[in-house]
Amino acid sequence: PVTKEFLGYQVRDVGGAKLLSSNRDDVTELEVTRVKEEVRDGDRLLPMEERILDASFHPRAPEQEIVGGVMIAVEGGLTQIGNMSIVVINKGKREGLQNGDVLAVYQAGKLVFDKIAQANVRLPDTRAGLAMVFETYEKVSYAIILNTTRPLGMFDLVKNP
Repeated sequence: PVTKEFLGYQVRDVGGAKLLSSNRDDVTELEVTRVKEEVRDGDRLLPMEERILDASFHPRAPEQEIVGGVMIAVEGGLTQIGNMSIVVINKGKREGLQNGDVLAVYQAGKLVFDKIAQANVRLPDTRAGLAMVFETYEKVSYAIILNTTRPLGMFDLVKNP
C-alpha cells in the first residue's frame, strides 16, 4: 500500500491430494485425501514442502529502522485483529527483518479539522500493541500479535518499539 510494489502471492492450504495416475497427454488423476475448505475449479496445486519451523525465538528489536511498515493481511481473511492473530507485514528480509524481531503496532493518527486554526491537523499515531515476526521472506513477513491495547485493523502501522 505504500509503494504499490508487487510483493507476492499469499496462498491458503485448502486440502491435499495423492497422485493416482499420469499420462503423456498431460492428464493427471488425483485423489483428494484431505479437505480444509471447498476445493474449487481454478485452485492451484503445489507440491508439499517439508519444512521445519524453529519454535524457539529470541525476541529483540529489529537491528534496522523499519520505515513504512504496514499490516497488509490477516490470516483467515478477517478484518479485525486481536491477540494471537497472524498478520502479514509489507517488510521482509531486504529491510533487515529477522525471525524474533518485535515490532510496535500503531494506529495511524486521524486527520481532523481544527476549528481554531481553521485547518486540517493530523493527530499523532497511537501505540496499540506488539507483534513478533516468526517467518520472513524477501519482501514480506508473518508476525503474531502478542498483545493489543485497542482494536487493530488492516493497514495499521508497524515500527521499531
